[in-house]
Amino acid sequence: MAEIGKPISTAFRYAFSPQRIAPFFALNLVIAASLLGILFYVIEMLPSFSMSLFFSLIGLIAAFVIVFIVVFLVKLFFLGVITDNSKLFYQKKVLPLRKSYPIAKSKYLSMLGAFLLMGIIVFVVGIIPLIGFIFVIVLSWMFLFVMQFVLINNEKAVDSLKKSYEFFMNNKLDVFVFWLIITLIDIALTIIVFIPVIIALLSIAPVVMGAALSGNFVSLFSIIKSNIALFAIAGIISALLFSYKEVWKQSALTFYFLQFKKK
Repeated sequence: MAEIGKPISTAFRYAFSPQRIAPFFALNLVIAASLLGILFYVIEMLPSFSMSLFFSLIGLIAAFVIVFIVVFLVKLFFLGVITDNSKLFYQKKVLPLRKSYPIAKSKYLSMLGAFLLMGIIVFVVGIIPLIGFIFVIVLSWMFLFVMQFVLINNEKAVDSLKKSYEFFMNNKLDVFVFWLIITLIDIALTIIVFIPVIIALLSIAPVVMGAALSGNFVSLFSIIKSNIALFAIAGIISALLFSYKEVWKQSALTFYFLQFKKK
């Protein structure tokens, strides 16, 4: 069985870099700020609800969906950058991210096509009643290294899915064990990511509960609004931690893939 500890520990070190985290941090801040803006718009709207405000909220949600799609498309590019940059790091070449921009740019359509194909396949099998989620989990094993096949092995969208599937079929136990460990770590890191937000919510929970139970919604909204700085700080910290988690996971996949290719 291929070594698992080294790729994962190397990824923790690789991700501990401001320049590698920065693009993801900026993108995650955009999402966090958008969500916070919608939340406080709802708080402002509720005491004097009207249909015009409701339609304004619908417009805000539609705008958020557009922002989310744009962020996803930009983030996909930087996932490609991290994949190539971590490959160079594995080869003992510590280079700035911008050196990997041309590679990610040239492979962008293949990455996007692969993600769209995966999304369609996952959606189709995921809607199967009762057992759909099982197929989705199995697909996550099969398509675990799609990005690596696009960026490192120079495969096109469809071929990257085929190669990732073949890679899994030829190394079922290795891939499954690696997937299991990296998923458990990812879940643990996700919990850590949301700790600042949970702390922020718990800090005002007694006051909010008191206002809610007394039916004093005006006071409730005022309490939440007065703590916007607290939520903003918690959101920034969570966005930073989430960005670290993203870089760690993508680089861990790349390091494991490259290690396996050396066997």
